[in-house]
Amino acid sequence: MFVNKIIQVMFPICIHPHHCILGHLNLHTMHLKVFDSYRSPLYEEAIKDKLVRFQVVLTQLIKDLRDRRAKMTRNFRWSFADDIPQQNSTLGDCGVWVCSFISDLAANQRPSLVGDPRRTAYQLRMIMVDAFYTRGTIVQPDE
Repeated sequence: MFVNKIIQVMFPICIHPHHCILGHLNLHTMHLKVFDSYRSPLYEEAIKDKLVRFQVVLTQLIKDLRDRRAKMTRNFRWSFADDIPQQNSTLGDCGVWVCSFISDLAANQRPSLVGDPRRTAYQLRMIMVDAFYTRGTIVQPDE
């Protein structure tokens, strides 16, 4: 069954009306790594609170994803990803960084640090715009 071959699940999490992060869940280790491009004590408390409530939903999802032959008895653990690019403003760059993190992780690469986060965010936006206009989507099904 296809579902049994899933190793990782990535999903955006809206923490605040103006901020989102990436959740990267490894189903083998039951570890959720949080990729936050704008870490601050204000958001870290909101993230912890959201993940405590989110754990119930994720646990049920994982039970459904894992074949009913294997019972899941433990909850996932989670941590913040360190040494990842940080946006340097509140200009709404978090969505761009979430997309960048997904792209890197899907290619089995660690999100890398960049020189100027604002310039990098601009370049990432241009890459995405170009992909949408020239191909109609970021990833073609046959790639």
